[in-house]
Amino acid sequence: MAGSLPVVRELSDSACRDLLGSCEVGRLAFVDDGYPIILPVSYGYRDGRIWIRVGAGSKLAKAPLSPVSLEVDELDLTSRSGWSVLAKGVARWVTDEDGAEPPFGPAWRPGPLPGRLVVKVNHVSGRRFDRA
Repeated sequence: MAGSLPVVRELSDSACRDLLGSCEVGRLAFVDDGYPIILPVSYGYRDGRIWIRVGAGSKLAKAPLSPVSLEVDELDLTSRSGWSVLAKGVARWVTDEDGAEPPFGPAWRPGPLPGRLVVKVNHVSGRRFDRA
């Protein structure tokens, strides 16, 4: 296994969205004061939208109204296989018109998380890595 070459396969749009919906934690990338920031976030995904809870005073407060990317993956270091999905869109604060948000898993951060961001996913891409 150690000497076999990896096989990389592009994932379909629907496979990417299915994998995006199967996770609870991802890494959100956005720009803060001219520098890229990448933070782990708890999220929910439904109907082409990513929902993110935000704590008061969080760096995520800088994300709304800007382009963002959310990356999720599952990697097996032993077999050197796995997958990765990247979703792109624009973050904004949730409004009453957004309707019901998807259920979230337990929060990873202590304290209240009163803010809510939503990202309409404009583009997804992904790859699966397997050993030949």
